[in-house]
Amino acid sequence: MSATAGLLRRSGSLSAMPLFALLAGYSVGLTGTVWDDLEHGGVVELNAALAHGLAYLGGLVALGAAIALIRRGRSEPGSPHGSVWVATAGVAVLLAGVIVDIIWHSLNPDANERVMLLLPGHAIQHIGWLAGLIGVVMLLANHRKEEGARAP
Repeated sequence: MSATAGLLRRSGSLSAMPLFALLAGYSVGLTGTVWDDLEHGGVVELNAALAHGLAYLGGLVALGAAIALIRRGRSEPGSPHGSVWVATAGVAVLLAGVIVDIIWHSLNPDANERVMLLLPGHAIQHIGWLAGLIGVVMLLANHRKEEGARAP
């Protein structure tokens, strides 16, 4: 059994819950972050608190799912596939971006926040969200390829 298939199987039955939770977390988090950027830029004026809530919820779901994937990868024979590390590294980059953002805002409390993507913390967070999404897509594509190769 390949490392990717091992991550997606548990006790002989397909169990891709952590992978799909990671995909959902990254998707929801990126949506909330982009929405927040648009709120700060004045492009959208819906509900900044809800945008933050989506980003935080997505981050928490992604963090939990990444931990589950890493733990499952360590318990399966063989080493985890490289895309597992890309998918879960997105969470680490995201957390680094949050820390940079907190520090940046505390050092620059009166900064103009019209273009959030240019702020260091937000740029790093976007990289984390995107790296995580790319890693999850790589994992799904690899799993699909492996399943196709096993089919008669």
